[in-house]
Amino acid sequence: MMLSIKNVFISIIKKSKYLSIFCLYLIPDWHITIKMPYIGKFRIRLRRNRSFWLRDPLQLEMYPLSVLKAIVRPGDVVWDVVANIGLYSRWLVNHLLVSKVIAFEPMTENLPELIYNLNLGNIGNNVFVFPWAISDIDGPIEFQVDNIQSASGAIDSICQGNPSRARSALGLKSITE
Repeated sequence: MMLSIKNVFISIIKKSKYLSIFCLYLIPDWHITIKMPYIGKFRIRLRRNRSFWLRDPLQLEMYPLSVLKAIVRPGDVVWDVVANIGLYSRWLVNHLLVSKVIAFEPMTENLPELIYNLNLGNIGNNVFVFPWAISDIDGPIEFQVDNIQSASGAIDSICQGNPSRARSALGLKSITE
C-alpha cells in the first residue's frame, strides 16, 4: 500500500506537538477576504480562521444556523454571545432580517475583525458590540485566549486555570487577558 505525502505529513504532525506548532506558524496570519453563501464578502485571518478556507465555511455551522432560522423572526432583537468575527451577526441581519443584534466579544484581537466584518456587510448600524464576556460571575475575570490555532477563548474558571483545549493539545501554556 502506497502512502501519500499528505498522509505521511499528517501522521508526523499528529505524533509531534512541536512539529504541529511549527506547521501552524508556517501559515501566515494574514487577512484575506472570502465569499460565503448568504453572507457575502467576509474577512478572516488565514491561520486562526483556517476552517473557513479549508472547507465550506458554513459546513459546521449549518445545524445551529438552521435552529436559528426556526426560532428567530424578522424584526427580532438577538444577542450574539461570543460574536467572534461576526459570522452569526451577519447571518442574523442579512439572512434572517433581525432588526438588532447585541454582540458580545471579549477577545480583544477579534474586535477589529468583528467591526470590519459588520461594516463590510453594511450592518454596522444594526449590531451593537460590547467587549465583554458573559458569565455568572459579576466583575472582572480572567479570559483565556488561543492565539495560535483559532480566534477563540474561554473564561479561565471554565478551564480551571489549565490551558484551553487547543493550546493544551499543543503542549502550550495558557494565556489570559
